[in-house]
Amino acid sequence: MGYLEGLIEWLGRDPWAAGGTGLAPAAIERKLRIRSRGPGGDGDADADRLADDSRRLVILGGPGAGKTWLARRIARRHAEKALKALDAGEGLDEVELPLYTTASLLTRDSSGGIRDDAVAAALDHVPGIGAGSSVAALRRSSRTGGGGGCW
Repeated sequence: MGYLEGLIEWLGRDPWAAGGTGLAPAAIERKLRIRSRGPGGDGDADADRLADDSRRLVILGGPGAGKTWLARRIARRHAEKALKALDAGEGLDEVELPLYTTASLLTRDSSGGIRDDAVAAALDHVPGIGAGSSVAALRRSSRTGGGGGCW
């Protein structure tokens, strides 16, 4: 739960605001409609619904199009959902734990295969949650295949 709370707080901050001033993106964001292309054809779609319904999602766009914002929103929403499920009594093996990282963090220290590297990159760069027993348990769980599918 500490991991999820830390992830939600970190992803809810504006990474571009100097000194943390201003409103958090989560407090002012609005629904995002995107142009989608898929097997069902092209069209406009609700970004949240598309993210919820997709097993894999590729986000393309030029600088400033909102790719990072959308990725952070998706991860934050899924962390909020997981935290609610745990609060409601679901077990860790029944809850999907979101990981958020970047390609540069993922490739900086590739020592143990993609699964371990993804977990390490996601856990290491979120301030305040990179150490501690809960994070150590998440790392061990990811290596053994447990932990509710951190993917």
